[in-house]
Amino acid sequence: MQERRWLLEGVERPDADALDVYRRNGGYGGAWRAFDEIDARAVIDEVEKAGLRGAGGGWRHVGTRWRQAAGQDVRALVVDVTESEAGRFRDRKLAERLPHRLIEGALIAAHALAADEVYLCIRADWRRARSVLGHALAEAEAAGWIGRPLGRSGHAVKFQVHPVPGPLPARGGDHLLPNLIECSRPEPRAADGVDALPTLFGASVFVHCAATLGYLPSILSRGADAFRALGGKDFPGTVAVSVSGHVRRPGLFEIEIGSGSFGDVIDDLAGGTVADGESLAIFCDGAPALRGEAIWSAPVDPAAWSHPGGGPQMGSFGSGTIVVADESVAPIELAANWLRDAAELGCGQCPGCREGSAWLAKQLQRLREGGVAGVDLPAFEARLQELATSEADGLSICGHPTVAALITQGLLQIAPEDLSQQAKPGVEPCTNDGPLRTADSIHLRF
Repeated sequence: MQERRWLLEGVERPDADALDVYRRNGGYGGAWRAFDEIDARAVIDEVEKAGLRGAGGGWRHVGTRWRQAAGQDVRALVVDVTESEAGRFRDRKLAERLPHRLIEGALIAAHALAADEVYLCIRADWRRARSVLGHALAEAEAAGWIGRPLGRSGHAVKFQVHPVPGPLPARGGDHLLPNLIECSRPEPRAADGVDALPTLFGASVFVHCAATLGYLPSILSRGADAFRALGGKDFPGTVAVSVSGHVRRPGLFEIEIGSGSFGDVIDDLAGGTVADGESLAIFCDGAPALRGEAIWSAPVDPAAWSHPGGGPQMGSFGSGTIVVADESVAPIELAANWLRDAAELGCGQCPGCREGSAWLAKQLQRLREGGVAGVDLPAFEARLQELATSEADGLSICGHPTVAALITQGLLQIAPEDLSQQAKPGVEPCTNDGPLRTADSIHLRF
C-alpha cells in the first residue's frame, strides 16, 4: 500500500508552515482562482463536481450543503480544530505543519458561502498548534490574503483564533462550537431540523472540520476531475488515517479511499504490531471493536460501512481513526476506561449522559474490581443497548452517548466470557492493563 497525499501534500518539506515555502509550491493559487477568476457559484459547482465529502465523520456532501445554505445569509464560517475523538490527530497535524493550507481552504469556503468572518476554534491546550497557526495568520494578513478585498470579487474575510476547552463531547454536532464562542457552557444545542444551520449571536453560521477545508486548495487549483479520479464513485478522494497504540510506527497516513483495508495500513504503513499474536483494534469513531482477521479485512472505504455508506460492514467508518491494542490489555479494562472518560465528558443535558453513562461506568468498575455479586448483567447490557440507540430514538441531543455505548459494546463482545466471569463472587480483580499510547503521548509522524 502506498500513500496518496492531497490533504497532507508537502507536509514533509522543511519549514512547510512558512508562507514563502507554501507559496513556492503553488499555495494560495486555489484561493486566487476562487476570488479573481470565477465567482462564488462556480466555486460551489467545482466542489460539488469533485464530490468532496466532509471529513469529520458524517461524510456529508460539501457542495450540496453549500448550495442549500447559499440563501440563508451565512454570517461566518466556524472551523473545528478540536478533535474530540481519542486517537485522532489529523487536524492538529494540519494546523502544526500546513497552517496556510487550512487558511486557504477557509478563505475558499468563506467566499463560496459569502461569509465575512472565520472563527478558528482550536484546543486551548495545543500550544504548538495555536502558536504556528497564529504566526501563519500574521503572515497571511501581512501579505494581504486576509482582512483585505481580494481579486475581482472584492470580498474581504477576517480571521480570528478562538481557543476552546478540550476534550469536548464526541460528535457534539455543529451547534457546540458556536455555543462556546458565545462564552456558554461546553454543551451542544438542540437543532431545529436536520439541515438547520447553527446560529452565532443570532446569525446563521456554517461549521466545517479543518481536514475538509484542507482539500479545497488542491481541488480549486487542479480541478474537480483530478480529485474525482481518486477513490470510489460515491466517496472519491483520499482519507488521512490516524494510527496509534501497539504498532511499530504510529502516525498519520493518507491513502486513496478504497485502496485497501485497515490491515494493509497497519502492516504496510504503520510497520505492523509491536508484538506477535492476536490483536484488538478499537475504532474510535463509533464502530464496534474488531479482533483477529476482522481487523485486517475492514475496508478503508466509507461506502462499505453501514454508516455512512449503507454497506455490509457493521458500525460507523467515522474519520478513519484506529487504535491498536495487543493482548497485554484486557477488553473489559479498555471498556471501563473508555466508558469512564465518556461519562466525564458528557455535558449532562440528556439522561443518556447524565445518568446512563455514569451508571454504566460505575457497574463496569465494580466488575473490574471483582468479587461482587450485585451486578445484574442482563440489566447492564439492556441499559447499554438503550444508550447505543439514544440518538436515533431522539433521547439525546448529540451522538456522544451513542459513540460511547457502541465502542463499549464492541469491546465487551470480543470476550463475553470475561464479563460473566468477573460477575461471579470471589474472583480476583482484573489487572491485565498494559499501557496503550494514543495521540497525546506518541510522536506524530508525517
